[in-house]
Amino acid sequence: MLEVSGLRKAFPDGSRKLAVLDDVSFTLAAGDFAALYGKRRSGKSTLLRIVAGLDVPDRGSVRIDGNELTSLPADQRARFLRDRVAMTCFFFGGPDRNRLVREHVAMAQRVDGRTTGRRASRQAREVLRDVGVQECYEAPLRRLSLGERIRVELARALIRRPRLLLVDDPPPLHSPSEGNDLYELLLSLGSNAERTVLLASSDFDLAQRAPRLLRLSAGDLRAMDREATVVPFPMPKTGTDQA
Repeated sequence: MLEVSGLRKAFPDGSRKLAVLDDVSFTLAAGDFAALYGKRRSGKSTLLRIVAGLDVPDRGSVRIDGNELTSLPADQRARFLRDRVAMTCFFFGGPDRNRLVREHVAMAQRVDGRTTGRRASRQAREVLRDVGVQECYEAPLRRLSLGERIRVELARALIRRPRLLLVDDPPPLHSPSEGNDLYELLLSLGSNAERTVLLASSDFDLAQRAPRLLRLSAGDLRAMDREATVVPFPMPKTGTDQA
């Protein structure tokens, strides 16, 4: 479903350029759930933004369903990705704090005028129920707890029923039980064979629970086995596989 090949992205750092992604390659099939672990400022968000079509690499390519995206003009890329990919970021505050939850979630469906207000509101109620915060439908964003706000942002990403959901580093919740509930929700979102989930996280305890774990460090991507040992990526084939 997703093929990332040879991505490189560098940013100015004084008199030199700092490579935050250096020859990054990986693939995800439909229905995969993968966690991308890395410390803050390790390049996780940059990688997700490139996959989401919000940024372009200096080198390399991104393919979704076999379609190469990085060479497309921005408007064509946006049209192609609209109903295929959604990215959730968690930057709370600003003027939207007084917006009602139903308006906030429905806005993602109404932005290009293809969906009526009534239909978008109905879809907002459905996705809020899917993430377990249907009772927040009429509440202003400023009154939500952190856990509720995270779920509302997930609902906003899910309203278009994307095939690829990118979740960018959810903030830590106040209790282990809340964190566990959030992980179980994310896992359930990826249980649909038609949806692929890529979760970026700086929380290793959260990331290591994913069925598939990748680590990003100094621009380099590695797979990790269940004992948290870094191994080459892509995984080397065994003799049986080669046969």
